[in-house]
Amino acid sequence: MILGNNSKTRDESVLLRLFISELKDEPDFFTTLHQKYFGPLDRELTRYIKMGLEPDAPPETASFWMITILSQCLLFRHHQNILNCLSGLDFSRPENSEKLAKHIANTVFTGLKYHQTT
Repeated sequence: MILGNNSKTRDESVLLRLFISELKDEPDFFTTLHQKYFGPLDRELTRYIKMGLEPDAPPETASFWMITILSQCLLFRHHQNILNCLSGLDFSRPENSEKLAKHIANTVFTGLKYHQTT
């Protein structure tokens, strides 16, 4: 989600905002879309997350980690201009987007490791 940000055109940006608005306002729309397109992706992401969890972790732990990852990416995609101002970085530059994607991944990996030891 973050690395794909650099290729969007103005039309893609408008479509993304419309899409996100529909997801917020029409829960049935999201349910249908999720089952058809995103379900397999979510299952794959959850599978990878579970690989980093201890075997006896509560079942909802992987879901919380998935929400953590997706919410960071959605925040970036939906509020990039605000994040640019707050950070002083230009995330339309691919090298900054790549650094952010790696930072999010490292944060998750560190959190998984910390979670196992607590």
